[in-house]
Amino acid sequence: MNQLSTSQSPTSVIDWLEHFTEEQIQEFRQAFLLYDKDSDGAISPKVLGSVMRTLGQNPTEDELKGLINEFDCEGKGLIDFNEFLQMMAKRAHEHNEEDELREAFRVFDKNGNGFIKVAELRHVMINLGEQFSDHEVDEMLQEIDIAGNGIIRYEGKPWLELQFRTENTVTRIHELDNQLTYPPAGKVQKDILNRVLGSLQGLAMGDALGAHVEFRPYHFLEKNPVEDLHSGGTWGLNKGEFTDDTSMALCLANSLVARKDFIPYDQLVRYKWWFRHGYMSSTGTCFDIGAATKRSLIEFEHRQQAFMKKSKFPKDKIDFVLSPDLLKKFNVDCSESDAAGNGALMRLAPVPLFFYRYPEYAVEFSGVSGRTTHGDQIAYDACRYYGALIVAALQGSSFEDLLDKNFYENHLPWFNNKPLHKEIIKVARGSYKKYGGHKDGIRGKGYIVQSLEAALWAFWANKDSFGKGALDAVNLGDDTDTTAAIYGQLAGAYHGFRNLPDKWMQHMYGKEFIHCLSQWIVYEGQNWSPDKSQTLIINLPSTQSQSNPIPTSSSTNKQNYPEHASASSSQVRPKSGASYANIGSTASSKDIQRQMSTPSGSTQLDNASSSFNTQQTQNRNTSQHSTTSPKDYNTAERKGSTFV
Repeated sequence: MNQLSTSQSPTSVIDWLEHFTEEQIQEFRQAFLLYDKDSDGAISPKVLGSVMRTLGQNPTEDELKGLINEFDCEGKGLIDFNEFLQMMAKRAHEHNEEDELREAFRVFDKNGNGFIKVAELRHVMINLGEQFSDHEVDEMLQEIDIAGNGIIRYEGKPWLELQFRTENTVTRIHELDNQLTYPPAGKVQKDILNRVLGSLQGLAMGDALGAHVEFRPYHFLEKNPVEDLHSGGTWGLNKGEFTDDTSMALCLANSLVARKDFIPYDQLVRYKWWFRHGYMSSTGTCFDIGAATKRSLIEFEHRQQAFMKKSKFPKDKIDFVLSPDLLKKFNVDCSESDAAGNGALMRLAPVPLFFYRYPEYAVEFSGVSGRTTHGDQIAYDACRYYGALIVAALQGSSFEDLLDKNFYENHLPWFNNKPLHKEIIKVARGSYKKYGGHKDGIRGKGYIVQSLEAALWAFWANKDSFGKGALDAVNLGDDTDTTAAIYGQLAGAYHGFRNLPDKWMQHMYGKEFIHCLSQWIVYEGQNWSPDKSQTLIINLPSTQSQSNPIPTSSSTNKQNYPEHASASSSQVRPKSGASYANIGSTASSKDIQRQMSTPSGSTQLDNASSSFNTQQTQNRNTSQHSTTSPKDYNTAERKGSTFV
C-alpha cells in the first residue's frame, strides 16, 4: 500500500476512506478484480483473505470473520468494492494505532533493538505520568511480559517466542494466528514478498509432499509415485503438515526477525526449544531430528550449563542472553568437525531471504548458519553456494543465469573471493544436469552434496513448473522430504508464491503464520545494514587452512573427509590445520569484510565445554520428547559407501 498523500495521520475509519489516494484505490480495485471471477462487482468472502494478501496483508481467519460480519450488513454473502474499501480502511486505522503504540515504547528503547526490560518500564511507570502503586505495576507487567523472561518486545511479536498452553504442552503454530501482527502498511515490497513467501512456503510444501514416504527407496516410488499431498505414512501426519526441515527453518526465521540480526546463539536456543518442547513443530512435539543436529544441540546445552556456572548467569535467563560482550565469549560451533549431512541445507532459506540486499553477508551468513550443527567445510560451502543462488533468484536472475556453469565465478565478490570445496564446484559446474535423473546417478540421499545435486536436478529439469519439480524431487526416494524442501527454497524464490499450486497450498499447515513471518523477513531485512548490526558474533573458518582451491579434477580428498562406517560413531577424526577467526560484536562492516577473507591467527573463543567430549555428549541427557531420524548423517557419505 502506498503512503498517504497527507502528513497528518487519519484518526478514524472514515478519515482513512477520505485519505486514500486515487493510486491506492486503483491498486485495491485491481486486486479486487483479480478475484471477481463473474465480473459482477462482488467477491465471495472465501477469497477475501487472498485479495488482501495480494496487497501485502495477511489477516487471520478470526480477523476475516470479524470484517465480514461487520461490513456485510445486508447479509447477502458477497462483498462489493465499497465494502471492501471500508474493510481496508478499518485495517489501516488499526495498524496506525499499533504504530503509535510502538513509537511510545521506542522512546525507552535506547539501543533500538525492539525490546525493553521490565525493570526499565517499571521505573518509568512509577516515576512518570500517573502514579501507579507497586501492586498495580506488578499486575500490568505480568500481563505484558508474556514470556516471563523480564523482556518486553514492544514490536508486538510474542508469537515468535516459546509459549505454553499448559504446563507441558507448547502452543502450536496454528494457535498463534490470533497473536500475529504485521509490518506497517505500505512498507513491504510486494514483488520481493512474492519471492520470499514463495521460497518459505515452497520449502514447507516440498517437506509436506515428501513426509509420508520419507525413507522409502527409489524402486518403491518408481512403482508407486507420489502425485499429491497425503496424510499418514512414515510419521502419521495430517495432509499438509511438515517435518523437521520446516520446523528448523521457522526457528531460524523467527530468530532473524526477533533479533533483527544474525545471532547464532539465539538460533541455537530456538533449535533447542524445538528439540525439547516442540516449538515450531507441526505436531507440537519434536520428531525426525537428525543425529548430527541432536548431538550439536545436546552439546549446546552442555555449553550453556558450563557458561552459567562460570559466569554466574541465572538459569531462567540463559536463553535470553543479550549482551554482546557475553555472546562474544560463547562458542556457537557445537558440531563435530565432519558432520556433512543435509540438515544444514534443509533450513537455509531464511538467511539469504533476510540478507539478500547485501549478498556478501547473505552468502557468508548462509555458511555460518549451517556450521552451528554441521561442522564439515563441505557443508559450509554447500550452504554458501545455495544461499547465493537464492539471493540471485530474489534479485530476479534468469533461469539460465542461475544454472550457468560459471555462476560462482560470475559472482565471486559475493563469496568474498573465497574458494568453494571442489565437490561443490563440481555441482556448480553442472554435475546435476543429467536427463536420466536417478538412472544417471542422481540420489536423494542424506549426504549434503547429493541432496544439493538432487534438488538442483529437479529445478533444472522443470523450468516451468514448481509442482512437477517438487514431485520429481520426492520420487527420487530415500530422504524425500528434505530433497523436496531444499528444492522448494530455490524453486519457490524463482517461481514466486503466486505460482505455487493452489491445490496444495489450501492444505498447508501454518500458512497464515508463514505469510506473516515472510512479511517481517522482508520488512526487517530491508531495514538491516552492516553498520546497524550490533551483535555480529561470527567464528569464521580460515579459508586458507580448510577450503580446497577450484579443482582441476573431480577426485575426492579422502584424507580431509574420511569415510566412517556408521553415522552414530561417537569418535570422529578432526581435520588437520583447522583454525578459526573471531569477529566481535563491535566490529565494523569493514572489519567484518576483511576478516571474511583473512584468518586472524589465534582464537579467543571461550570453549566453555571443553570437558564434554563427544562420547559424553552422545550418552548424556538425550531428549525424551523427540524422535531421531537416521537421515542427518554424521559422516560424509560418499557414493559407494556401505552406509546409506
